[in-house]
Amino acid sequence: GENVSSQFYTHESVYIFGGYSVNGYMNDVHHIAPEYCCPTTHEGAKWNHIKGATTRNPTGNDGTLGAADDDTVNPRGLAFMSHWEKDDKVYIYGGEWAAGKVDQRLYSFDIITENWTWHGGDAPTGNGAAATSTYPGSRYKSSAAVYQGSLLLLGGYGSDGTHTNLRK
Repeated sequence: GENVSSQFYTHESVYIFGGYSVNGYMNDVHHIAPEYCCPTTHEGAKWNHIKGATTRNPTGNDGTLGAADDDTVNPRGLAFMSHWEKDDKVYIYGGEWAAGKVDQRLYSFDIITENWTWHGGDAPTGNGAAATSTYPGSRYKSSAAVYQGSLLLLGGYGSDGTHTNLRK
């Protein structure tokens, strides 16, 4: 099973994305049916594979900026990414994709259509620098929250060290 994946609970269902599994990073999305979310026993619980590779260290594909695509868009294998939920979508930012290699791309996963969309951020350089002034630097293990309609991203680690800033 995956470790350090993003887990989210929405529409009375549990989803997981990515994480680190023995010898590699994953980009798969799994879902467990509502009747099994909080069972008193785990007998019969069935996770469903929705999207992503079933192999380690997939490269992923950004697709076209801002366009959802049911076949080609998938983030690369990631762990320690930040995530938040808004309007039937789960957003992920950053994450570690190999030892010491950190991402700075923003994606959303639409839980209704089960499609990924790439919203921006450059391919990872591993140096932690921001691609533009509108994107935080590459980071993993940061915290994210939506407050009064704005995203707040706090801290994390990058190849260049610890980030202690708060980005809005």
